[in-house]
Amino acid sequence: MKKIFLLILILVVYACTREHSNIFDKDYNGSPDAPDSLQTEINVNGFIEITWQDKGNDTGFEVWRKFKGQPNFVKIAQTSPESVFFTDTSLVIFDTTYVYKIVSILPNGKTAESKENITFVPFQPLNLRFFQVSASEVRLFWDDVCKFEDGYIVELREQGGGNYQTIGNISPNDTTFLATNLFLSTNYSLSVKTKFLKNNQEILSKRLEKGFVNNLSAPSSLVASQQTDSKILIAWQDNTQIESGYKVFRSIDSLNFNLIGSTSAFQTSEIAQFADTSFVLDSTYHYLVRAFGGQNELGEISDTITIKPDFPSPKNFAINIDNQNQITLNWSTWNVDSLWAISGFKVQRREKDGDFFDYQTLSSETNSLVYTELNETVTYGFRVAAFTEKNISDFSFRKTIKYTPTNYSLSRNLPHNGQVNAFAVNSIETKMATASEDGLVTLWNLIATSFPQTFIGHTKTVIDVNFSTDNGKIISSSSDSTFKVWSIASGTSLFEKKMGDKVTKSILSRLDSLVITGGQDNVFSVWSIKGDSLQWSSSHEGVIVNLFTDNNDLNTTDSKILITQGFDRELKVWDLETKTLSNTKTEDEIIISSDVKFDKEKIATGSQFGKITFWDLKETESFWTQTDSLNRNILRVKLNSETTLLASGTSALQNDAEVKVWDTANGNLLWSGKHHKNIRGLDISENSFVVSCSEDSTIKVWDAIDGELLWVGFHQGAVNNVKFSKNASKIYSIGTDKTAKIWSQSVPGWIVIE
Repeated sequence: MKKIFLLILILVVYACTREHSNIFDKDYNGSPDAPDSLQTEINVNGFIEITWQDKGNDTGFEVWRKFKGQPNFVKIAQTSPESVFFTDTSLVIFDTTYVYKIVSILPNGKTAESKENITFVPFQPLNLRFFQVSASEVRLFWDDVCKFEDGYIVELREQGGGNYQTIGNISPNDTTFLATNLFLSTNYSLSVKTKFLKNNQEILSKRLEKGFVNNLSAPSSLVASQQTDSKILIAWQDNTQIESGYKVFRSIDSLNFNLIGSTSAFQTSEIAQFADTSFVLDSTYHYLVRAFGGQNELGEISDTITIKPDFPSPKNFAINIDNQNQITLNWSTWNVDSLWAISGFKVQRREKDGDFFDYQTLSSETNSLVYTELNETVTYGFRVAAFTEKNISDFSFRKTIKYTPTNYSLSRNLPHNGQVNAFAVNSIETKMATASEDGLVTLWNLIATSFPQTFIGHTKTVIDVNFSTDNGKIISSSSDSTFKVWSIASGTSLFEKKMGDKVTKSILSRLDSLVITGGQDNVFSVWSIKGDSLQWSSSHEGVIVNLFTDNNDLNTTDSKILITQGFDRELKVWDLETKTLSNTKTEDEIIISSDVKFDKEKIATGSQFGKITFWDLKETESFWTQTDSLNRNILRVKLNSETTLLASGTSALQNDAEVKVWDTANGNLLWSGKHHKNIRGLDISENSFVVSCSEDSTIKVWDAIDGELLWVGFHQGAVNNVKFSKNASKIYSIGTDKTAKIWSQSVPGWIVIE
């Protein structure tokens, strides 16, 4: 053992004294003796100069080469131990990729190889192009990519027959040539080859060839740009000097083109262009251009360019409610740098759902209108458009205002460091707990505007939060796979566990003796706080979405019923005392949302593809089902306290999501209202209001009986959830804009509803 240790020690000391022997170096390539920093460069003689870094401890170097793609290297040279440079003069094939490596010959006869170096040797010119100088002359242009050429050979032949004839020998680095003595209406092929003299032998590249029709050359680089509401500018690259002018053609179907105008010839220094002033807005047009000669003969056809001209509406149209008797309409004035000659703006108005009519015409410098002709019994709609002498723009999105007796105003804005995912309000409405993506649980005083209390302990996003029945504890669920029960009085964790995956839901039983949790691992678990132990668990086929227990404030005993919803096709009812499954509500599609009223023994579920179901808690069969006509997912369902109304909220389809309220007695639809994106939250107050929130940034309050829209509030991003206070005097909302908001009922007044 001592001999082995001594041998290892000697090897380590030897390696550490060797140059570049650190195997943890990012540039280490497998051997401390291999050459480093292998580089290649093509010189003006057509040779490849190879350099490398000598690592020492060698008796010489070997230079190896192969063609890229071939399996085997060939040794092409051997150098002395002092050499760090070699010039490969044996290249015979250009426009080819070579691979080099350098091999160190070590004193013990072994070798160490460098990393490979890949080198492409460009030879053939690139990008041949033409400019027609006269009826018998064309100038050729190409790109020089070679460092070592001795010149270029230009060749010409008529297309369809004959051999190429040399028409020019060009000096090195010259990249243009004038071909003469051409005949009109003749098709030619022209080519350019690089030449290189090596050992008195001329080496030629492959031909760079391209066809040229000695007619009037086609314009290129055609572009179309809308300059004003009545002018489209067509511009192109002029590729000939023998034209008499250009003809511009237009089509609406890209097949049948009609002549719309012509221009005279352009000088080479001028931009070739044509202005079309005969188009119709919001139609798609296709243009092409052809040169014409002295006998009106037409040249080659350009490529086609397409454009759809429009007249956009004024931007940033909005309505400000100044007071009970006055509103102000605002919009952005037109871009003063624009060429558009705006004559002014038209403001249109409508009443209720009637037609819009012109209300007032304003000058182009105006960007607001004060309106005072308000009648509290009328709903008004406004929109604005710009106009010129010839056209009127698109109208802005309409803005609608109405007078509402049910008005809310923002009373508190509660900032967070990340989006707010969930919230809960205690049963006496004195505290609000929020869960946010910054990993914090925050407790807000709803009676006074004091500093919030924060509960720190989660390491990732907090997904859910709830109060205990006695309002003395908070339970939180997190992406860090833990749930925590917090004491509000001390701010410390009373009970916590780490699960196998994200914890999506957690609640406390009526007497706080049990904790029920569910997670992304599809498992829900029932824990004893006093015994600090798992009582029992079961699972769904999908993530646990909802948990409900019969935590009625009037009960004096602990919870007896547990209802679990997974992201699957089942909602399960469990007996907490016997730990057994009482019954299962089964759907054809995945259940997305649910709500339970234990005192009425009623359940509502919403599923994929638009199914809404109303259930008896104790039965497996439903009272009724309804289906959304557009098969949109039912993202939220909510029952009122008497279970006479069921509200549902859908996903969005083509910017259209709906709140619907159903009569639970028969399943009839009472009314529907719209949002523009997915609906994320619903609540129904005891005094017959419905509140909804959406990813479209809005909160909407509706009359629960007839669906009249009563009020609209806004976040700066998606609204994640919303809830009424007990008497609907307040609305609580949370959003992706990193805020929770409290809205309080205020005096009746005008509101912007869309």
